[in-house]
Formats: sequence, C-alpha cells, structure tokens
Amino acid sequence: AFAHQVDNTDGSWNTNVYTEDLNNDPQAQAEMLQALGLFLGTDKGFELNRQMTRCEGAAMLVRFLGKEAAALAGDWEHPFSDVPEWADKYVGWLYEQGLTRGVSAGEYGAAQSLTLEQYAIFLSRALYGSDIGDDAWKGTVAQEEEAELWDRVNGMFNRDAAVGLSVRVLSLYHSASGSTLAQYLADQGVFTAEELGEAAWNVLPSSYGGIEEEGHAYVWRKVAGVPVAKCPVEGLYVSSASQSSPLDYLHGSALRGEDAALEFYQIDARTMEVLAASALEAPGCLALDYLGTAGGKDYLMGECPGADGSLRAEALYVWDGESLSVALSAGTLWGEAGEDVPYAGGTASIAAGETLALAGARELFFLSEEGIKSCPVEEGTELLGFDGLGAVTQLILPEATVISCISAASAAVTASYTAEADMEPGDYGYERTLPYFTENGYYYGEAGLYRLREGVLSQLSSRPAADLLFVREGADSSDPIILTHEPGVRIWGMNTTGGNMIVRVGENGEETVLLSNEPAHGIAIAGFFATDSAIVFYSEKSVGMQNADVYTYVLAGAPGEPVILVTDFSAGRPETMEGFSWEDPEGYAAAYIQAEQARLDRLGLGM
Repeated sequence: AFAHQVDNTDGSWNTNVYTEDLNNDPQAQAEMLQALGLFLGTDKGFELNRQMTRCEGAAMLVRFLGKEAAALAGDWEHPFSDVPEWADKYVGWLYEQGLTRGVSAGEYGAAQSLTLEQYAIFLSRALYGSDIGDDAWKGTVAQEEEAELWDRVNGMFNRDAAVGLSVRVLSLYHSASGSTLAQYLADQGVFTAEELGEAAWNVLPSSYGGIEEEGHAYVWRKVAGVPVAKCPVEGLYVSSASQSSPLDYLHGSALRGEDAALEFYQIDARTMEVLAASALEAPGCLALDYLGTAGGKDYLMGECPGADGSLRAEALYVWDGESLSVALSAGTLWGEAGEDVPYAGGTASIAAGETLALAGARELFFLSEEGIKSCPVEEGTELLGFDGLGAVTQLILPEATVISCISAASAAVTASYTAEADMEPGDYGYERTLPYFTENGYYYGEAGLYRLREGVLSQLSSRPAADLLFVREGADSSDPIILTHEPGVRIWGMNTTGGNMIVRVGENGEETVLLSNEPAHGIAIAGFFATDSAIVFYSEKSVGMQNADVYTYVLAGAPGEPVILVTDFSAGRPETMEGFSWEDPEGYAAAYIQAEQARLDRLGLGM
C-alpha cells in the first residue's frame, strides 16, 4: 500500500516507458537520479529527447551503478578498437565486470545508437549477474512491447526512456545482495537512505510497514525496499486506507496502558514525525481505519471485537485537525445489527471530491462541508458507486434487483430501476445484479447497463450485460457495446457468465444488434475486446483443471448482416486432440479452425 500518490502515475505518453505507481515524468525522474548522483546532464541540460550512442550509454550505466569514481580511477582492458578516449575507462570497467561484450570481437559499436533492448540487457546483467542470459530483461527490466516500440517502430531510444528504465530497476531484486538494487546502492554508500527518501518523494511510491527492533515494533517508511524514515511511536497501527490516500499524512492508532485506552496519531507521511495526537474515549475499540476526507475533515471507522471474536465496525469518528470526536454512533450506523457488521475495512464507503458516502444498516449517509445528511434505505442495500453528486445503490431481492440513485445534495432518491428476476433461485449467478463498473461511470451486469454522470443515473439497456467494451473511433470512443443473451438463460465462461449476442447501445438507449442468435450460432461467448475498429470475441470450453479449449473469432459485416471469421484455436489439453503431434505441437489447430469456419458458413454467418 502506498501513501502520498505521486504525480503523473498515468503519464506514459511522456516517456513511453511506463511503470505503474511511479511518476512517469522524465524530467522529475532525471532530477531524482541527479540528486542521488546517478545521472548527469550535459552543458545543455538533461537532453532527455536526444538519442545516445553506445559509449554514452556505457557512461550512463557506470554512473547509475555508482561506480564512476572507481571506473575513472582504475586501469581497465578491453579488446575494442573503436572506443574514443573519453569513454575508454567506462567501457573497460563494464567489460571487466562482464556487463558488456561489444558488437563483435574487436568492436564495441561505439558510434552506434543504443537500443532499449541493449540497455535493458546491461541493466539485467547488473541486477542478476554477468552470466545471466540475454533474454533475462524481458518481463522484468522491460517489456518486449517497449522494445518493439522504441527499437523497431520508432527506431530510436532516447535518454528519457533510459532514465525511465533506470528508475524502474531501483525497486527490482538484486541477486548478489538479496535486496533491491536501491538497497544495494545505499549499502555501498552511493547515497544514504535519507537522501533516497528526500529525492524520491514525488517519484517513487512509499510503502509503510513494521520493523521489529529488539522486541519493539516501529513503523517505517520504505522507498524501493529501503527503510528511509522511522515513526517514533511504538506499536503503532497505521490505517491501510490512509496509506493509499492522496494525503501527505497517515492516520495511526495505538493501545496504551492497563485499561487499553486508544490513542490517535497524525503522522507526516514523508518524515514519519508525529504531527498531532489525541486520546479517544472508546472502551473496547482496537484501532481506527481511515475512510475518507470530506469538508476538510477526516473520517475514521472504529474497529472493535465482535461477540464471536471477529472484528466489527463500531462508531464513526471525525478528526478536524485538532481533536477526535464521534461523528455517528454505532447505534445510529448499525442499530440492532451492530454485532453482525463486518470489520471496518469491509464497510461500504466511497470518497469523491469533498464528499463521503457511507452505507449504514438502514441509512445512506453523506458527509460533506455542509455536515451529515442521510437517506433511509432498506436493510441489505449495497453502495455500488459515488461520483460526489449521486450514489448508486443495489438491493437484491428474490423477485428482483432494485437499482437506485440517491442525490448527495438532497439525500433523496432521484431514480430507481427494477430488474425482474428471470430465473428461479438456486443456481449460482441466477440473480440480476450489477457487479461491474468502469472509471467513466458505467455499471453493468445481469441487471443491465447503466451510467452515472454528474449525479444522474440512466438505464441505457435492460438487457443483461456480461461484458462491456468501447471501440475506438478517431479521437473519441464509440457508444458502449455489450455482450448479452436472452432472458432466462445463463451462458457460462470459465470464471464468469458470458453471452451469445453483441449489441451496441446509444446514450439515448437506442440499440443496434451487431450479432444476434438467430439463427442460433452455437457459440458461448466468454468475452470480447476491441482492436482498432474490429470486435474480437472468444469461447471457452472447460476440459478440466482450469484448462479450456478456446476459439477466437472476429466479427465483421454490417449490422444485421454479421460475418464471423474464425481466426484461432487453442486446446486446453492439445495432446488429446486429433492431429496433434509433438513434432508440430500447433499443427492440429488449422483443421479445427477450418471445421468451425465451415460450420458457420453453412449457417450463413461466414464469408
């Protein structure tokens, strides 16, 4: 879990070397490496958009490994005749360490442009040893798709991409030391833990965990596996939700004294210093879990032992920056159901903007700068989503599922839709529910397709929506396309339900059937995805032990005139398939593809 969400974690467009949870801005990455002494610019600055020669890459790698002083101070030998004088010691040091081998026995390829694959190989040897294979970088230091983009599509590898790879590998395992590369460099004195903690604050994510010291447990901030700052409070429990929040501080609690009184702490996420502390009058409360911030106040759920020994949610507390107090009592939140309420981490609460939505036993609460508002709901109502203006709820009943939208401003129901049950209870998955949602406000499942936008919920289709995709068209996405099926049936995939029809749904609810089941095509579609303007779908037939026979299809043709092309087949247990041989393990597939295409052709669905 990470606190203080760093900037540009989705900024892959900046560098085309994207690493999840990192600040992917190459300027910020270069500044961090420079502060650690691992990267230097030129008299023209960092020159991040410029390509590098193999000699420049050698110098950058030596510097990144913290060995520049050692390299320049030593006398190194190498067999290459094309290395300029300024790069001789860098290349020589790399060669004697087994980190580079040149392009031939006598040439280093000094003037050639460095490729991403070559730099990734250098880094993988530095991580895993000089004897590691040249393919060890794949899936660790870099992805093959990145090499394809830089080396073959773009035909260049710039300094910004090299910086991106270098920052990425700091968190990777270094086999010789048994730690991360960052920890190894710190142990070698290349930089201190404190310097790493300062330089990496807005580039590398921080994680928080306990380290035991002579029987005493303290929480440390770690960066790339390196402990960089220690909280002085012993036995502190740090709320996991506060670790993944965008705040620059953490919420912690600890039990003190014989009466096990609870103390609350606000901790600086960067320095781990205590910013504030407050005692809490809550007998039996074990810890506090951060739920969210609304109206400039932080809300935390109490965690208490249940009658059966499990943990349950208790009262809701509010921290105003100076003191902690009860915002909603346990009775108000849970009523008589208090003992059955799960541990606070499972409590349904969603923070959006400056408002927090929280589902109690029979009320939905909205906490904002205006205070606390509530809307009565039936017991068992689930909070599915919240955009700061409206909350989507779901109530599953034997005869139907009720999907509603509740306004945060008025705390009133503004829309309600009913998805009637279409199957008898008893089989898993018979219920019509909304288990899936997207970042742009779509909710979908057997209960249909809905969209929450600016607090308004609309039902776009009452058809079951087993899967959802958007086909990219120009600069904008198309209308949503759903994988669906007729009422009263369930089509099973390997791990979820599927469908046998594909329908495009407009924002006004207008539907265009792209693939119907008339005539019945006999394909149990497990899922689909888009490639440019085409729709690809696949079927999965279980053959046991989580193995499946998988056919892949492309949907072509105009609406109402579908054409299905069979493009691939793979068997879950190919050794049992007719035509399989160990000499040509994929040779059997063509016959199955041709047979399936012929079957569809006879139905009038092929070419």
